[in-house]
Amino acid sequence: HWEEFLKIYDDSVNNSIYGKECKIKEIKSIFGTTRVYLCGNSNNKPLIFLHGASSSSLIYRKWILPRMINTHYVIAID
Repeated sequence: HWEEFLKIYDDSVNNSIYGKECKIKEIKSIFGTTRVYLCGNSNNKPLIFLHGASSSSLIYRKWILPRMINTHYVIAID
């Protein structure tokens, strides 16, 4: 079922502001791979989004992220 979840997740990302207006970076470490979304103008003041447990940064995609990328460089960590 994990592969099904990842497909749904990737489809959600690709069809959202994350897939259309953000750069996607994958950072590898000894603990695994962490996906980071970089959104907006990098010259703006940075704002980091950290989601809670059992969640993902997709929770920000519809209401807060579209507003914040106009004034901040958003770094959303998954």
